[in-house]
Amino acid sequence: MKKKIVFIDGNLNPGGAERILCTLIRNIDREKYDVEVIITGRPGDMLALLPQDVKCTVLNIRRSRYAFWHLGKMLKKIKPDVVFSVSLNSMQAAWLARFIFRLHFKISVRYCLMPKQMIKEGFMKPTSLRHRIDSFFLHHVDCVVAEHRYMKEELKEIYHLPDAKLASVLNPLDEPLFKKQLEEAADFSLPEGQINVVAAGRINREKGFDFLVKAFGEVVKHDSRFHLYIVGKNIGDNQAALESDAIKLGCSGNIHFEGFQGNPYKYFKAADLYVLSSRWEASPNVVFENLYLGKRIVATDCSPILKDVLGNNGILVSWGDIYQMAHAILNYKQYKEESKKFYSLSEFYKVIIGE
Repeated sequence: MKKKIVFIDGNLNPGGAERILCTLIRNIDREKYDVEVIITGRPGDMLALLPQDVKCTVLNIRRSRYAFWHLGKMLKKIKPDVVFSVSLNSMQAAWLARFIFRLHFKISVRYCLMPKQMIKEGFMKPTSLRHRIDSFFLHHVDCVVAEHRYMKEELKEIYHLPDAKLASVLNPLDEPLFKKQLEEAADFSLPEGQINVVAAGRINREKGFDFLVKAFGEVVKHDSRFHLYIVGKNIGDNQAALESDAIKLGCSGNIHFEGFQGNPYKYFKAADLYVLSSRWEASPNVVFENLYLGKRIVATDCSPILKDVLGNNGILVSWGDIYQMAHAILNYKQYKEESKKFYSLSEFYKVIIGE
């Protein structure tokens, strides 16, 4: 008999965690497992990445953690063996559903934040009620999957989670989708005669595009052949502020906002250099994707895993040091173009399903 696996998310809005969830859903062996997806809120742009043959139910409940009653009714009918989520709120709703309806299934959750960084940024307070609630649920699910060994150690330290409940697996890459989208965009190119730099991510404070735009102003002063393409959905009025900064710095003609792209890989493939400018990251998927393509990379020291994977492909710079970032971009040719592959989908399924 097939095992039943239910994947749960709040909305599938564009983001690294949501892309990982879609990768797991798309690549799971459906000859071996029955798979269903439940979206507790209003579905976002990444819903289109789900396979057509996977049943997806949308609950349209505003907050994931309040979806437990409707979720419980659904899970009681489905009778899953495993429920998996990349969202703490969805995980909490699943646990409440399991407890209230007296259901029996394994809950695995992908933790996608660096706890110490969240404390530093003021998003998490170890003495707060929210922290205690999160800690309670993390202690009562069956498996907490960290994105790498550094995160695993922080989870042990901040939440006092036991080793037996923790696993560490690097983010998987959807290699079939990756190759398919590159093939579909085989004719895509960025203008010749210029040096094309690409950065990707939601345009918000976390991604640090304000820092990158300032550094790019210095780059263009030295070499006007450099052009920056920012691929990602605008959040609030952040893009307008960046455009204003670019005008003031005299580099607006060299910075291009491409918006959300269902296929960002074509930009990565066409780039001469990829830049990660984030203030903080847990495990930046875009870096692993660009390493897979053998791209040169300049990245901020926003995640400890970067020093383990970047190698000869690029360099880490201090976040906020405009001149160091500009210098690293201008000297991009000194980095190697070496293709690297770090992920293992089979290991990920083994951890979350428990086989």
